[in-house]
Order: sequence, then C-alpha cells, then structure tokens
Amino acid sequence: MAEMNVQRRERRRRKHRWAFPVGLIMVLLALVGIGTILFFCVQGIRGLANDTGKYDEYQEFLTPIVMFDPDTFDDLTQARQDQLINCAIWALLTSGLEPDQYLSDSGTMIVPQADVEKEFVRLFGTEIKPEHQTIDGYGYQFAYDAAAGTYNIPLTGVEPLYTPQVERVSRSGNTREVTIACVASNQWAQDRSGNMVPVVADKYLKATLRDNGEGGYYLSALQPTDAPEAARVPNTTAAPETEEPTTQETVTDTQAAPEAETAEPAA
Repeated sequence: MAEMNVQRRERRRRKHRWAFPVGLIMVLLALVGIGTILFFCVQGIRGLANDTGKYDEYQEFLTPIVMFDPDTFDDLTQARQDQLINCAIWALLTSGLEPDQYLSDSGTMIVPQADVEKEFVRLFGTEIKPEHQTIDGYGYQFAYDAAAGTYNIPLTGVEPLYTPQVERVSRSGNTREVTIACVASNQWAQDRSGNMVPVVADKYLKATLRDNGEGGYYLSALQPTDAPEAARVPNTTAAPETEEPTTQETVTDTQAAPEAETAEPAA
C-alpha cells in the first residue's frame, strides 16, 4: 500500500514538474505584452504632442541646408541642383567623419559620389535624382571627377554664412512647417563677461518637411516668410540672456524706483 502511494506521488510529481517553468514563461510573456502595450501607448501620446521638443533635431538637420544661403524654392524640381549637391556634401562633412576617412596622399579629401548621394537622399528624399557636378562655393570648390565618381574636397577653413535657429514648428498630416531665423555668422559675439550677445536674424525662412515613410523626413520646399509673432525663447547655448536684459520688472510701491536722472524722490 505504501508502495502504491509512493508511485502515485511520483506520477503526480512528473505530471506537474513543468507547471512552474511553464507558468513562469506565461508570466514573462504577459509582462512583455503589458510592457509592449504601455510602450506603444506612450509613443502614441508623444506623437499627439507638438514638435517643440524636436527643435534641436530640426536645427541640426537644416544647418547644412541653410549655412550657405541657397535660393528658395516652392518645390524640389525648382531648386538648383548645384546648391542641393553643395548641401549634401556639407551634411557629409559635418557628420562626424573620422580624421583620415577620406584623406588622400595629396592632403585633400576624396569623397565617393555614392556617399554624397546617401546624404542627398536623406536631405531631399527620392523625388529627384542628384546631378553630380563641380561645386563653386564661397571661397572653395568641390571638384567632381566623373571618371572616378568622386569629389575632391580641399582642406581649407570656411565660415558659414548663416546659422539657422528654429523659431516655430507646426504639423499637419505628414508635413511639418518649420520657421527658422537665419543668423549671420558674424552676429555671434560675447560681451566682456563671456555671455552671448542677443542676435538679430537677417531673414526668416519656412522649411517644409515631409515624412519619408521610414520614420524620418526630407526637405520639400524652402520659402521666405515673415518673423513669427511669438518666437521661441533661444537656447542658453545659442543666445543666453545678457547682463543687461531688454525688459525691466514693474516697480511696486514697496520696491525701490529704478535709477534715472528724472526720477522723483520717494515720498
């Protein structure tokens, strides 16, 4: 009898020995499922929010496009191909290349046109094809070698004409309209205390960005526009407040009057 009870307990043990690991797997799958649902819910909520948190991302994207003051256009088919190629090359050169990635024996950079094309597609999508050619810029030249399929990039210092500062972003469907202030490079200066002096934009542009279907976007139009009525407060790294702010706090009866030659003595 005792032997039969032992056999029954053994069969019961064998029957349920997978219960714990199977149960653990089910719990883990449930946690993964809940985590996945929460993740997509958070992502959905973020997608419904505005794009103000992406100003720096848009600014970085638009910098190689704006830096050498290209002509504006309502559609990519109206844009100058030499300027688009110029933007693509500068986007590549400012993308954190390794010091000797394209360095040649002659001390210049030899950049394959295929690498330029990748940047061209990233910036301007696939609506138009790049037309490779020699680029004559402001104090530099990117010589195109059609036989080798490369660009010869001189190692010379070049100062950009403009730096973009994103002021406003609006979104409708798969399109974003980004208002940017174009600040001349010589505008950036510091006072004696090392604080950045407030800058004044030379002009404003509206960049139309369209979704590329892969989670990113590309520039489809670049048009002149007016300054926004309520511009974004600049980043402290770009144009922090100076020692002499342009606005003054209102003086109440309990506060001292501001210093001025015409100020009336306190009663």
